[in-house]
Amino acid sequence: MRRMTDSQLKSPLLLGVDRASSRVARLGRNYRFNNLEVDRFVADIGLASRRLISREYQQSTFRPRNTLRIPDRTEELFSDLAFYWSVGQIWSSLAQALRVSPTASIAEIGCGHVPKVAIGFHYLGVEGKVDLVDNDAIALERASRFLQLIGARFPVGVLQATLFDEGVSGYDCVFANHLLDDLILDHFCKLHGVDAAKLYEREDNYLEVWRDIIATPHLLDDFVPVLADTLVTKVRPGGVVLLLDYPSFSHRALGLTEVIGLVRKATRLLRDAIRARGGDIVTDLPAASITVDRITVTQDDIVAFRRGGANDEL
Repeated sequence: MRRMTDSQLKSPLLLGVDRASSRVARLGRNYRFNNLEVDRFVADIGLASRRLISREYQQSTFRPRNTLRIPDRTEELFSDLAFYWSVGQIWSSLAQALRVSPTASIAEIGCGHVPKVAIGFHYLGVEGKVDLVDNDAIALERASRFLQLIGARFPVGVLQATLFDEGVSGYDCVFANHLLDDLILDHFCKLHGVDAAKLYEREDNYLEVWRDIIATPHLLDDFVPVLADTLVTKVRPGGVVLLLDYPSFSHRALGLTEVIGLVRKATRLLRDAIRARGGDIVTDLPAASITVDRITVTQDDIVAFRRGGANDEL
C-alpha cells in the first residue's frame, strides 16, 4: 500500500472529520443525546485526527485498555521504556561532555513521575547523591520508586519544592528535562488566574491555554530575567546548570508545533540573560546534535552554563 504524504493525507482526513462531526450532530438530535455528549465525541474525533496527521499515534492513542490483550499492553510498556532509555542515554552523553564527577551533588528539577535525568546518571554509574525535586508528592514517590526498580545505586533524596524555593540551592549540578515549557505555562497561568494542574485533566483546555500563550506578545519579557536570576543562585561557584527541552511528542500529537518555536526563543533569550549575569555559557557539548532512537536533541534545545567561570571537573 502506497503511503500518502502529509499534504495528501491532511485534506481528505479533515474532510472526513467534518462529515463525521456533522453526522454525530444529526444522530445526537435524532436519539436525543445531550449537547455535552455530542460536543465531547466531536472533540475526540478532532483529537484523533490531529494525532494521525502528526504521526504520533504510536505514542498516544484513544484505544480502550483491554486487560486481556497482553501483546497490546506490553507493546505500550516497551514503547514507554524505550523512550525513557533514550532520554537517559542523551543525559548520560551530556553529563560526560560536561565532565560531571561521579561524586557530584545533583538536583533534578521537576522530575515528574519518571526521573529521566536520574536514569541517565544510573547508566553513567554516578555515586554522588541525586535529589529529585518536584512540587507533586505523588510524583516524587513514584520517581523514587522507579529508581529503586531499575537498581540505581546512588543515594536518592526527595524534595517537595519548586525551582524558585530557597531550599533548592548549593548543588554541584542542577539539571532539568523538559522544564522550560512547564515554567512558561505556569507563568502564564499565574498571570491569568488559571489552575495549571487542571489543564492536564482535559486536552482541549490544555490546547486552548497554549494557543493563548502563543498569541500573547512579550510574554517572555518578564519571565526570562526572573528565571535567569534564579538559575544562577542554584549551584555553587563553579557549578553547572543544564536545561534540556527537545521537541515534545505530546505537543506534536496535539498539533502544538508552535510551542517548539516559543521554547527555543526562550532558550536563546535565557542564554543571553545568563551571560549578562556572569554565567559562562557552555558551548563544547556534543557536535551539532544527539540522536537516540526517535529523539534528536540539538544545541537549540539546550541552555547550559557554569557559574563563576570554573572549568575544572565538577
